[in-house]
Amino acid sequence: MPAIILGRHGPTEWTSAHRIQGHTDIPLSLEGQDKVTRMAVLLKRHQNTRIRRIVCSDLSSAYQTALVVCVVLDIPMTAIIRDDRLRECRYGKLEGLTVDEARRLTGEPLTATEPPYPYDYTPWGGEDYLAVLTRHLTAIIDHGHELLDCQEAGLLIIGHGRGLGTVLHHFKQPPKMQPGTYRLLQL
Repeated sequence: MPAIILGRHGPTEWTSAHRIQGHTDIPLSLEGQDKVTRMAVLLKRHQNTRIRRIVCSDLSSAYQTALVVCVVLDIPMTAIIRDDRLRECRYGKLEGLTVDEARRLTGEPLTATEPPYPYDYTPWGGEDYLAVLTRHLTAIIDHGHELLDCQEAGLLIIGHGRGLGTVLHHFKQPPKMQPGTYRLLQL
């Protein structure tokens, strides 16, 4: 089984404003570019396995993060695969609201760093825990399977806070990941 590393994209302007992004495509902020550069340097310094493939969400913030990782780790850009199954949880009508606005409307916490897990945003046109988990696990299995025959191969998954947190929660690991950080997925 290849090593699977989960990386969260760096901050965006909406991250700083505490806005719920969901499927809204927002690029990295300058702070986000700095954070993912530092993340890539740490990956290079601490990497026990060679990353052979980077699979990222098709949203700008994740793709920009993947590009920075490629440059710092000297990985060909052809190693990047964009996969829309790794998009953030869809929050429906709540996307674009600040966390406080959404909390007042729903009575529920809505950030990747807050409980509850599992969650359900279908009343607002969004997704629930199972839908997000199914999308993410299917993508990880599909891309991980392609590397099964590679010794010391590494798969870097670059996604979003709630989506990656859902995967971590499923595998009984703390779901909180700060923007611009990575963690080895313990299976």
